[in-house]
Amino acid sequence: MKNILFIILASLVFFSCSHQTEIHKHFNCKPTTFKDLEEVKDVKNLFSLELPKSWKTNLYYDDIQSSIYTADTTKQLTESLLLEYTIFYLYSRYYQTINRIFAFRCYIYQ
Repeated sequence: MKNILFIILASLVFFSCSHQTEIHKHFNCKPTTFKDLEEVKDVKNLFSLELPKSWKTNLYYDDIQSSIYTADTTKQLTESLLLEYTIFYLYSRYYQTINRIFAFRCYIYQ
C-alpha cells in the first residue's frame, strides 16, 4: 500500500513540475542564476536579500516603511531591471496593533 501511494505521489509531483504555467508560456521565462552574491539588509534590519555585488543598491526608510531598491548596472538603460522590496507598517487604532505588509515591484525596461 505504501509503495502504491509513493508511486502516485511521485508521478503527481513529476507531472505537475513539468507542466508550464500560463505566465511561463506567455513570457517565455528562462531560469536565471546569479553568482557573486552579497546579503543586503534593510535599514531597520527586518529583512534581507541576496543580490549580485555588481548591482547598484539604495536603502530607504521612514516612519512607516523600510525599502531596498536595486538595479542591474551591467545592462544598458534601455534593457534595465529595477527591483523594489518594501515593508510597510500600518497601525490599526481599532485593534491597537501594527501590521506589516510586504510589497515587491519589478520594473523591466526593454
